[in-house]
Amino acid sequence: MSLFLDIDLPKGCLLTGDTPAPVVEVGDLGATYFTARDLGETWNGARPAKPNTGNARADTIAGRAVMVTTDGVNCGFAAEGIAPGTSVSVAILFHRFDGARAGTLFTLNPQDGRDYLFLSGEGGEVRLATRDGDSDLTQPLSAAPFDMVLCQADQNGVLMAVNGGAPVKMAQTGAITGGLCDLFIACRSDRAGIKKTLGHAAIADLWLWPETDIFAPDQATQRAALWQFQEQVNAHGI
Repeated sequence: MSLFLDIDLPKGCLLTGDTPAPVVEVGDLGATYFTARDLGETWNGARPAKPNTGNARADTIAGRAVMVTTDGVNCGFAAEGIAPGTSVSVAILFHRFDGARAGTLFTLNPQDGRDYLFLSGEGGEVRLATRDGDSDLTQPLSAAPFDMVLCQADQNGVLMAVNGGAPVKMAQTGAITGGLCDLFIACRSDRAGIKKTLGHAAIADLWLWPETDIFAPDQATQRAALWQFQEQVNAHGI
């Protein structure tokens, strides 16, 4: 039986082809989750990096809460004592400003060594590398409001995928050491003197998975959720 009402209904009552899909839930993907909506003096247990004396700025871009960093100024946070195990994965959703160098987006810095793994933005590309390595991975970024990068590292190398693309791999012995490390968001370390690595970007969300290969077959659901979430953020500003 069909019901016909000869009245005008509000838009929210109408189902059309433009109705957005339900928002993907990304706070429960088995990761330690940092979202800029929770940014304060600390950030989900992460403390400010030592040179960060209140430098990070909360803002909103295209409807998404972000932490804005300033070129040459340490705005970072540090989550200490991460046990990456044999494989560690990180995903990050961020906005790059036209004409600006995004700089360091995150770093996994071992507590008992000097060769850290970092992700940075330079121009229209993103770069995954180690401090002492002689090669790196680079991928182009998009013109969308937010880019999503997925990274994975183990003792044999690193993988990176950008904006739903296929992962690219680089052999890099010792990308992680297996010992404890510190996660630095938007900087390399607690040192104050490496300003050239600090850029201007807006970080919205970051996910950290110790003991996990985000590109493994059993992580397909998590990957799909992250890519879909990025699409929703760019399309609807959630």
